[in-house]
Amino acid sequence: MSARLSVRTGVWIKAVLALECIWVLAGGAIFALRSLRPTVPEVVAFIRQHDVKKLSREDRTRVTREVAQRLNQLDFAQLEQVRFSQALAYFYQPLTPSEKERWAEIIVPITIHRLLAASRSRPLERRMDFITESIFNQELDWLLTKPVIDSKAYGRIRQDAIRSYLDGLPVGDRQQMEQLWEKYRQKGRGPDSP
Repeated sequence: MSARLSVRTGVWIKAVLALECIWVLAGGAIFALRSLRPTVPEVVAFIRQHDVKKLSREDRTRVTREVAQRLNQLDFAQLEQVRFSQALAYFYQPLTPSEKERWAEIIVPITIHRLLAASRSRPLERRMDFITESIFNQELDWLLTKPVIDSKAYGRIRQDAIRSYLDGLPVGDRQQMEQLWEKYRQKGRGPDSP
């Protein structure tokens, strides 16, 4: 009897130790991945270090991709912090309209996905106000900075990003968001429906 009990106890101890090892490894991996993500101050510093007005065409393209890559690793709240720092306006303003369109194709889809994901933490009745205000603020940044990006190109990029996000939602969530979008659009308060 005691031999079976000690065998069972030994098996349980090994199982618990194995589980603890898995948790420690997973925690270490999560910590390592988080430490690889750039912080807002790092992104802002990187943007401010690169004056695109002084760069060659090839360097502008490279730096634009690097900035977009760093921004695309941030969550929505962090993206807003970068936007409020005015570093993006400084970076974005000297780009040509065609460079701005390529920039939008890289950055807008991720930004829209992060925005819509952040909206899901809001109560349903406030969700569309949050989305509308956030998109309006982004459009101010995109469409009022001279030289401006083509508004039709920006609208297409934004709508494609919204549609892509909605298509990735479970059916019930997608229908709920589409109904909410349509309700606000009919009131003239929300962005065009996707």
